[in-house]
Amino acid sequence: MHNFSVYYIESNIVCTIVFGILLIHNHFNIDRQEKQIKFDHVLIAFMVYFLVDCFWAAIVDNVIPKTRFTVVTNDFLIYVVMAAITYFWLQYVLAFEQVPNRNKPVNRFAVIFPFLVSTVALILNYCIAPQMLINKSLNTLPVYNIYLVTVPYIYMAAILFYTIRKARKEENPIEKRKHLFVGFFPLMVIVGGIIQMAFFPYIPIFCFTSLILMLIFYIQSIDQRISLDPLTGLNNRGQLRRYVS
Repeated sequence: MHNFSVYYIESNIVCTIVFGILLIHNHFNIDRQEKQIKFDHVLIAFMVYFLVDCFWAAIVDNVIPKTRFTVVTNDFLIYVVMAAITYFWLQYVLAFEQVPNRNKPVNRFAVIFPFLVSTVALILNYCIAPQMLINKSLNTLPVYNIYLVTVPYIYMAAILFYTIRKARKEENPIEKRKHLFVGFFPLMVIVGGIIQMAFFPYIPIFCFTSLILMLIFYIQSIDQRISLDPLTGLNNRGQLRRYVS
């Protein structure tokens, strides 16, 4: 095992542990709300991605044999987890923005429909014409990248639609920034992934970017939880004092 894979796997494991600590802390809150439960789902999706990324590093370093089966399995898992991260973040945004009728079965199915269609198409593509997705050298081809980004981009477009619309109606500049940060969060994470793929493929920039942004977001959510009454959602006395001062 080379230094690259050791460092890469260690970084992803550390990020997984940190997210696990946040998940456990959230799980034992006595006043968990819908959006906090959705946030936990995002944490779990990120943790699974970090573990899949460890699998990728092991394949690249030949710790795990690079065969058609291992490469296809890794590529499919990356596709599923990337879609899951944006899907669960969209679910969180719907709860955060209090979108009406979001939990109706027909609306829940409409949200997951793009993922189901794309997944079925990808599986059929692997079965019927795998040469479109992976070449003889076991490297992925552009058609696979189209599958990889299509569903996340659909979900990110929906996220931006809800959050920007809400931010435009918001008069409080602090609340406006909260809506925009929630909306642009997936884009900032994706930028970290693009930088890694384009310039530093063997440095886990996506992992570090996700960790930093999620920690910032988690701290902000904790501050908001401390400042609001869990029953009414109104500012408590401490928040009033900070606002007056």
